[in-house]
Amino acid sequence: MDFDRLVQDERAILDDPYPSYEKLRRRAAVHRSAMFGGSWVVPRYQDVYLLLREPRLSAVRSDALVAQLPQEDQERAQEFASLFSRWMWFFDGKDHQRIRRALSPFFGRDAVSKLRGFIQAAVDELLLRTDNSDDWDFITDFARPLPALVIARMLGVPPDDRDRLVGWSDDIADFFGNVFGTPEMAYRAQDGIIELSRYFTDFVARKRRHRDDGLVSSLAHEKEEGLAMSDEEIVSQCAMLMFAGHETTRNLLGNGMVTFLQRPHAIEQFLDPGTEPRAVVDELLRFDSPVQIASRVVGKQFECHGHRFAVGELVLFLLGSANRDPAEFNEPDKLILDRKPNRHVSFGSGPRFCLGAQLAHLEAEIAFKTIFRRMPDLRANLAAAKRANNFGFRGFASLPVVRRTKARMAG
Repeated sequence: MDFDRLVQDERAILDDPYPSYEKLRRRAAVHRSAMFGGSWVVPRYQDVYLLLREPRLSAVRSDALVAQLPQEDQERAQEFASLFSRWMWFFDGKDHQRIRRALSPFFGRDAVSKLRGFIQAAVDELLLRTDNSDDWDFITDFARPLPALVIARMLGVPPDDRDRLVGWSDDIADFFGNVFGTPEMAYRAQDGIIELSRYFTDFVARKRRHRDDGLVSSLAHEKEEGLAMSDEEIVSQCAMLMFAGHETTRNLLGNGMVTFLQRPHAIEQFLDPGTEPRAVVDELLRFDSPVQIASRVVGKQFECHGHRFAVGELVLFLLGSANRDPAEFNEPDKLILDRKPNRHVSFGSGPRFCLGAQLAHLEAEIAFKTIFRRMPDLRANLAAAKRANNFGFRGFASLPVVRRTKARMAG
């Protein structure tokens, strides 16, 4: 079993990649992938954890997004790579530090905690809409709109604009991180990022003229040396935040819901007053990570497990595999809600640790507590559930759920 054979079995890798990950870890510490132009694939925890911090690996890798396309399609997709290259995710060194320092105050524990009331109200409103439904789709009716509402609130985006922003973001996600990406997906993704950039160009210009207390307005009026950004930089980070702010949290909610509903005892433990919610969310993130792959480009040659990593080569980190590595986690295939320590890599590692980690924790905690207290009879129709066709961003496209009492009454 090697990586290329793994991803060629599309149904297996989307349904349950973890048995194949186990085989990859046992076979070798490093694998070669012909599918990605001879890139390196790293499946073991210790290597992933350390290499994510490796300064000889670079995040400047936007060109790699289109490298998987046929040669004749790569030129057409260059605008896609160019716009992506302006996101903080694809910066190194001082450029990355400068943008991250400007954004960090809005995503710290204190700032995020001020959103608790808004998140709770959004959760209550979304669940209220399902009260008269015998069955509903957890992704469409809850997991998709909730994080979009929250990040839109942070950015100051009008509620009426949210759906089209999420639509453009979904088009990006369909291609970004997808080992089954096609030229058609790439063009839709390119259109999506172009539309997001156009929208936020106008949005930032309005915030320059009319100041408020939102994130974008604060960035637009920042004067402190080292924190002030150009309009183009703000526009790019807004597009990045809109994408990242809803895509990964949606998958956390969907994956977590299935994990819980398959284990009723875990729901009881989660709702126990003595259970630490943050530890529970961390275990959900470890157990079925919303992001399965991270990548870097070799910026300076070095050796890893006897292999020479040459300049320009792509390195893929299997985060989902690392999170199930028995060398780091006791009983890794078992859900242990109070697992400690739990140094999962679902949020990355080192200086690029996910900026939105606090926000994702809070959204998941409030969502699951409210749902299971209000709907203790909820169950999932897994036979009708549909996984999203994306290996890199692991989640559900559809997850029908039903309340048992309503189902009995209907029968």
